[in-house]
Amino acid sequence: MIKKLTLLLTMTLLLCFSCQNGKITLEGEYEIIGCKNQPEYTPESIIFLGATDFGEVPFEFTGNTLKLSSEMRKHFGNTEFEYKLTDRKLILFNQNKKIEMTYVGSANVLRLFIDGKYLKRMDLVRKMN
Repeated sequence: MIKKLTLLLTMTLLLCFSCQNGKITLEGEYEIIGCKNQPEYTPESIIFLGATDFGEVPFEFTGNTLKLSSEMRKHFGNTEFEYKLTDRKLILFNQNKKIEMTYVGSANVLRLFIDGKYLKRMDLVRKMN
């Protein structure tokens, strides 16, 4: 209980203090430290369905390319996208698909509002090597 509360407090503080005005740059590997399920699914059901199996490196940003782990295909329909970042949206696109997601945060801590089939939101943190 205390561990979860500490993680939640840390995430909240990082999001609050890391919000920036202006353009951010995404680079490197990001891991998922939290997510929010759609209302029609319970946390237990999304775990059972494998919707929280994200892979070892779920997000890898290089230049203007995003590579997703194969486990992320269930959320985004593909594993490779070009991306564009605006002040409020992360836009993923390839020849077959375009996905627009609102975000808050910074280059190190990112909260994506994906509004997918199973999940509403993913909380990402940049991996520090």
